[in-house]
Amino acid sequence: MRISSVWSFYRNAYSQKAMIEDACFINHHAKIFGVTDGNSAAFSPSNPPLLYDGLTGAQMVNQMLAQHLANIFNGQSLEVCLIQTNRLILDRHKEKNKSPMKGDDVGGACFAFCQPDVGRLKILLGGDCFIFLETKRGPFFYTGFDKDAFEIEKRDQMHFNECKEMVGGDIGKAWDLYYPIYRNKRIACKNRNIGKGGDASLNGDSELDNCWKQVFIPWNDEPRLVILGTDGLLPPTEVYPRNFSTLTGKISRHYESGGIENILMWRDSIEQEKSSLTHIEGWPEASAVVLEFTTI
Repeated sequence: MRISSVWSFYRNAYSQKAMIEDACFINHHAKIFGVTDGNSAAFSPSNPPLLYDGLTGAQMVNQMLAQHLANIFNGQSLEVCLIQTNRLILDRHKEKNKSPMKGDDVGGACFAFCQPDVGRLKILLGGDCFIFLETKRGPFFYTGFDKDAFEIEKRDQMHFNECKEMVGGDIGKAWDLYYPIYRNKRIACKNRNIGKGGDASLNGDSELDNCWKQVFIPWNDEPRLVILGTDGLLPPTEVYPRNFSTLTGKISRHYESGGIENILMWRDSIEQEKSSLTHIEGWPEASAVVLEFTTI
């Protein structure tokens, strides 16, 4: 198997006030490909975000990864790349007297990366980023979230909705009220409590490589299409473990009929009908890296 083509996709969030915190990464020489969905430490109108030379925590994490990847020509494994970047991120947090190992809430990133390896395609996942594959055995979908993590996110959205109702629908006041709940959830879940709702985050924590999800696809399965994506690419109500078998079929059909743009049209139509993301205006940003393989 060999890569026949690679390309990236990005859609801005609907709100012009939204920060760009997604990123795509393509390094052909090192054969490292992926996406990240940056997430800053909890903030609200009354609790301003911690900035790193003018960047949000999420943007700083993406900057560190971009700079590190730009210096890799070949010969470095995906695992080493992320671990080394993670150490650089920790150094930046320490400049602000912050450390996730000390219980601080800090900026990080969900991620989905892959690297062709000897005899297999290697995949690393953290948070709610995902990978969709089409192979000779059929389509497959993987994410860094487990069932408990999805349940926590569902309860989290309910908590925000309750805060929003308490302040008469004012988004800013809702975030102020919700701030301590969100902060405590992040501290409890980022590179903590894996299997009980926790998830891996590229946030400087030394536990990263004990928390990420690894998936290996043998070349004998003949993967022909790989989509690495952030959660903004898919309708939230469709992404749930018991629904993955149905979800893979839908992603496959929409991609075949119109590519990433058609997946987003489907995503928006579902979200418009069900309106599950009450903490944002319109749609969130979305990123993807698409790889196609050939046996020739």
